[in-house]
Amino acid sequence: MLRRDAQIYLNPLPPRTRIGVTRLQRSLAVHFLDSYGISLDTVIPDKSDEQPTNADGSDLQQREPTPVPDDPCAANTDASFAVLMEAIDALDVIEATTALRDRYDLAGAPRDEDVGEFFSAHDRRLDRAVAIKRFAAETVHNATELTHIVRTVRSIAAIQHKTIARILDYGFDRGGAFLVTEPIEGETLDETLRERTLDWETAVAIVCQICEALSRLHAQGIVHRNLQPAHVVHTAQGEVKLIDFGVRGSLGEQPPSQASMSSSERCDYRAPEQRSAVTVDDPRADLWSLAAILFQMVTGDAGEHVDLDRVEEPLRTVLAKGLSQDPGDRYQTASELRTDLLEIYAVHHRDRSAALGAPLAKGACRQCAEINNVDRAFCGACGAKLKEPCLACDADNEVWTHYCGQCGSKLDELVAHRQDELEQEKRAIESLRREYAYAEALARIAKMECLDHPRLATTRQWTEQMERSIETEVTEQQTGDALLLEAAKSDLERYRYAAACTLLDQIPHSIRSPQASALASEAFGRREELEHLLEEIKKRVSTRDLAGLWRQTERFLTLYPGHSQISRLDESLQTQKLAHIARIAECVQQAEIALAAGEHEQTLAKLAELAESDQQDSTVKELRRQTKIQMHQVEKLRDSIADADYATEMLALVDEYLELQPQDQSALELHEELAAEVDLEERELVSRKRQWRGVLALAVLMVIVAVTLTTWIWTNRQIVRPVAAERDPSPTDVDRPLWGVSENRSGPTATAQETRVAEAGANQRSAPNDQDTPAPVSPPRSTAQGTGRSEPATVKATDDVTGASPTSSGSDQPKAESEPTRKSERVPVLVPFSAQQAVRYQQAWAEVLKVPVGLTNSIGLELKLIPAGEFLMGSSDGVADRDLDESQHVVKLSQPYYLGIFEVTQQQYETVMGENHSKFRAPDRPVEQVSWDHAVEFCEELSRLPEEKAAGNVYRLPTEAEWEYACRAGTDTAYNSGESESDLSEVAWFNGNTTTTQPVGQKKPNAFGLYDMSGNVWEWCKDRYGPYDNEPVSDPQGADSGLERVSRGGSWINLPQVCRSARRSRYAPQRHYTVLGFRVLCWTASE
Repeated sequence: MLRRDAQIYLNPLPPRTRIGVTRLQRSLAVHFLDSYGISLDTVIPDKSDEQPTNADGSDLQQREPTPVPDDPCAANTDASFAVLMEAIDALDVIEATTALRDRYDLAGAPRDEDVGEFFSAHDRRLDRAVAIKRFAAETVHNATELTHIVRTVRSIAAIQHKTIARILDYGFDRGGAFLVTEPIEGETLDETLRERTLDWETAVAIVCQICEALSRLHAQGIVHRNLQPAHVVHTAQGEVKLIDFGVRGSLGEQPPSQASMSSSERCDYRAPEQRSAVTVDDPRADLWSLAAILFQMVTGDAGEHVDLDRVEEPLRTVLAKGLSQDPGDRYQTASELRTDLLEIYAVHHRDRSAALGAPLAKGACRQCAEINNVDRAFCGACGAKLKEPCLACDADNEVWTHYCGQCGSKLDELVAHRQDELEQEKRAIESLRREYAYAEALARIAKMECLDHPRLATTRQWTEQMERSIETEVTEQQTGDALLLEAAKSDLERYRYAAACTLLDQIPHSIRSPQASALASEAFGRREELEHLLEEIKKRVSTRDLAGLWRQTERFLTLYPGHSQISRLDESLQTQKLAHIARIAECVQQAEIALAAGEHEQTLAKLAELAESDQQDSTVKELRRQTKIQMHQVEKLRDSIADADYATEMLALVDEYLELQPQDQSALELHEELAAEVDLEERELVSRKRQWRGVLALAVLMVIVAVTLTTWIWTNRQIVRPVAAERDPSPTDVDRPLWGVSENRSGPTATAQETRVAEAGANQRSAPNDQDTPAPVSPPRSTAQGTGRSEPATVKATDDVTGASPTSSGSDQPKAESEPTRKSERVPVLVPFSAQQAVRYQQAWAEVLKVPVGLTNSIGLELKLIPAGEFLMGSSDGVADRDLDESQHVVKLSQPYYLGIFEVTQQQYETVMGENHSKFRAPDRPVEQVSWDHAVEFCEELSRLPEEKAAGNVYRLPTEAEWEYACRAGTDTAYNSGESESDLSEVAWFNGNTTTTQPVGQKKPNAFGLYDMSGNVWEWCKDRYGPYDNEPVSDPQGADSGLERVSRGGSWINLPQVCRSARRSRYAPQRHYTVLGFRVLCWTASE
């Protein structure tokens, strides 16, 4: 057991990532075995000396890792597993690194230093020169220090500034840690100071650039701790680079010995507090070191005791503050030091400009000092201009003149002031360039003015040169960035997030393309998530909190599939995962059962029993969401029930409430009471109706008697002429023709109905005048089926020439061609008729009226032409679930009309009304939560639209009769699709196939081409609610009085039987619910 556990430490990572960590793993194994008082050599021989010395680690790749124990939480492996996870956490950075010789070609002999070696090398992957610093193996003592190094390197790599040598890569291999930076050509400040001192202007310029570098290092929490001239390089391009920043100090090494130091390194540049505590991480210590370097640059002397008398004012004041023994008295930030130095530089520049602008003799040339005649424009010796413009008014003045002859300004002061402004602008542009802010730098160069002045020629040359340099740098940077981007993509695809981040860090943020920014966001996000997961896994394993840990291991392996430890850990957690999933499924099932029973509180309580991590499961979240929605609906229904004014309205709301709360006893009792009350109201209405009917019948009888008596009297007195006996109706009258017209047909196969349709069409086209003799009208006849209803009166044909009546032979054949042309008027056709007939009737009416069958208005609302007709409205006594207010009666609709193919959608409603209060939001869903008042207002506003007024279109809600006739579309069944609920499912959305409204037009249309006439939402009608008349009516408009308005069709929340064609409902006109919508009827100018 001990041997196996020790091998875990020696082999915890896959071969590719084990390179260079043998020493650390061995130390972890020693730590484990020491706790048992056992030597490592007695368990596993030390074979580290036998390993090959090549840097690629090929020997280690042949070793197979020892499996982790199946039960990582067993008592005898607790300690080993915890230490194993600590090793994983410490070495997580290694997975993204590269062996040195796998990617770089080393060139030349290394340069030895006290903490490692420096190489010049070539990056084969990106085809560029690099510099490599390899740290001595003994500088990395443990995993914590190793992790600290990596984090420091990452922080520095993220800094993008030209004063800091860019970190291109880092890694670990058999030889230890190494750091790859950009190559820097130039001499160190140490080498320069060995030969000469610097003038104070040059020294101040160098220190200002170093201040910029320190500002960015300190902002990342990095302190150099070993700043000296040997770490400052002055390049051939005049730039200053800070090298060896912070990493050396982070290694925790002791100061190098005097024997190993260079000449400048023998000088102590450390702050006083660092000499007693090497690990002081105070940014002000770096500023003390920088002040000491500045003193050496201007005096050539460096030592522990600084003589400030050797420095002139005002630089002496700055050095006195920077070299203060007390950190509190020094500059607190590098920016403060840089500001004071720039102010000194600006004052000195103004003084120098004033000295250069000393008065000239009259006629003297500013360039060669030749004395010229005052009337000359150019110097006779060098050809230079003897006049220059005033910077205030642009007037020309002689170069020897002190004041402008136009505005009186002092010319030398104007030039000195402008030079001072341009110097500040130059420093700002140089600073932007060092920050890779190329676009802003070029914009500021373009804004520099007055550069054509002779005394500003030097600045003009500087701007031209700087502009060219920046444009060249931009081109080079873009070329390099493209290579970096492709390499980063490749690393990201191979799950090498750290390597991808290192590459993307080399692309400055200011010039980073959107594609590079998106890739960087993804790479850094995945790396951070990976490290966070690893930290959490280690923490939970160490505390033996393994409940639900498989979620973290699965996510980790999704981000980084090749991690062997996490893979083995995940395998050991699979049994726990399956058991956990089963527990969640059982809990969810119990919660669903409670939800179906309407026990919402119990549902939420059951879901709350799950662990916090399980609460994010998609099934759990969806179930909780549905429960809260139903709870909200229940509360809303309770409020609506409390606000309801009428028993019928309250009963409908209680029905909806019981669908959500079927076990609520109080609601069940209320439903019984309301049902009884509604039934009583219905009976009272029927009783009153019968009473009124009896009174009406008596009045009619009295009128008939009076008329009969009067007629008899007048007949006997021969006041009126006898009336010709009416002829018996033709047998053809029992046919059920169309209440409309169609093309004329003749021949032995034409039916009586079609013949009359053809005759009616001919009559419409012939347009007879009002003086024609009207045809006699036959009396109503009983139907052959014995239903008790009467056939409507039909108009009989007459001869246009003689006025004689046609023969009554009972034949439906048309008359011979020799017979005079006949005319006929519109005759009614009764429901039922087939779907094919419905289409023919629509087409026939469209042809006669010369209008299209389908119509699309200015807001995209589509309508269909509905032909005039006659049908039985209501339902017969044998229909299941028939209500008392559905008494069957004959209704005749004398005029055709257009009706919306779909319910008014939310998009159409919002286009006209500018608002949408629907609950189930979607442009193509029917608008709901619309009151009757708002539906009427919609029709009025739609009719007022200029396009609709020009077309002569007038919109309104359909009457209840118009709605039912259009819904039935020639059918006399319970639903317009048939008799069964399965038939209904093909044309309607109801409580059985949906839980919300649905987009219009998803189901099949009826025979007239209308969609969703049943289900989805209740549709408002124009009528007031009231009982039907039991007698035939024509174009009924509903009850004359009443507070409620009719709605038809059923909705998504109702049961199938509520969606019958004859089913009625009513609501107060100001009510608006999620089940209430509407469709519109249109009258056109042609009609």
